[in-house]
Order: sequence, then C-alpha cells, then structure tokens
Amino acid sequence: MSIRKKISFIKQTLLMTKRVSVPFIQKPKIVLDYLQLYRKKGLTQDEYDNYEFWKQKENFRKTFLGLNEQRFYLDYLNPIKYYSLARNKYIAHKMLEKTGIKKSILYCYYQPEAKYIKSNENVSDLNGVIRILKEKKVQSCVIKTTESSHGDNVWVIKAIDYQETDAVLTRFDDNTLLLSSVLGKEPLIFEGVVIQTKQFASFNKSSVNTVRFMTTLFPNGSAKVIATFI
Repeated sequence: MSIRKKISFIKQTLLMTKRVSVPFIQKPKIVLDYLQLYRKKGLTQDEYDNYEFWKQKENFRKTFLGLNEQRFYLDYLNPIKYYSLARNKYIAHKMLEKTGIKKSILYCYYQPEAKYIKSNENVSDLNGVIRILKEKKVQSCVIKTTESSHGDNVWVIKAIDYQETDAVLTRFDDNTLLLSSVLGKEPLIFEGVVIQTKQFASFNKSSVNTVRFMTTLFPNGSAKVIATFI
C-alpha cells in the first residue's frame, strides 16, 4: 500500500470511528479492534460500521464472511467459474429438466444463429416462434433474454393475439407490442407464467418474486442455510 493510500485509509478509519456511538474514551479501542479485523479478515470499514462489530458476539465476528473473503473463497471453491454458465437461462432450463427439478415450462428458445438446428423448441425467426407458440396453444407467457438478471429485459405477457404474419402481445400493464418488435439479435426464452400468492405478487407484478437461500456446502455433502432474503 502506497503512502498516499495509507493516509487515506487512516483518515477513512478515523471518520468511521466518529460514527460509532461509544464514549470518546473508547474510540482508540474501536480503531484497534477494526485494524485487527482488517488484517485478519480484510473487513471493510462499511462492514464494520454497518454490522456494528463492536457490539457483536465472538461467534458472529469469527464466522462473518465479508466482501474480500467471499472473493477468495469463491475463486478457491469455484475455479472454473461455473456460475457464469448457470446464469444462462436456457442452459439452466435444460440442467433443471435433466435432473428432474420442478421449473416453469419452456415453450420456445429463440436463437437467431440457430438456423440449421431442427428442434421442437429452438427457432431462429419470427415464423418459427409463432409456429411453436401456436402448436403449444400458448396464450400467456414470460419472455426473457438469456443472459440478463435482476428482472432486466423481462416481458410478462398475459394475452397473445395471433395475426396472419405477426402476433400482438398484451403485457401485464395492458400495454401492447408486436412479437416482431421483441425479436432481434439477442437470444430469448419463452416460458410459462409462474403463479404467485397475492402477497408475493404485490411486491412486483412484473417479476417472479423469490425467496433466495444463501447456503454453504460442506465436504461431507451436508448443506447449511446461512441466510434468506427476497
């Protein structure tokens, strides 16, 4: 660490201690406590401040996995970075299908470069998408790009009006658009609408609102839930 970075780090640490609600006489102790955690765990100042480490019990302080430690363990446990592969929604569909895990129905996979692939779900043009959706009698669906996340590039379609050379899609907010305007250079999947409870649907009507489980896998094959969040 350069001298300039060291000075900046010290300043930021002192500013962080000002926000800590302890008597002034205990401030030096807070600084030393943070510096020890920084050396041992790479704990950031925001983590120390936001999680109020000076109040936490020893078990929490030892088992907390901060941003810097997460990166180390992720690289160590996952050297081939398989999470990039699993992020592709079409590949995820096929993996879940192969293992028998329950999922939404996959109606169609639109891949502009798949002109020479013959399949009952893979198509490369507008006519192919319409043909498959008609054959499967699809009247509502969810359209997603295969590589996006956090609800980006998702169209929830509640009605489809098939035309002679196109289809009019009615979104959940009653706005309409042509199927041809959705299809472009990016691969898309057309899948079934997941029915949610009224409570979950109220959070965000345009997406499936899921409870995420953060887990850790032990060498003996057992798993432990670390945290859950929406």
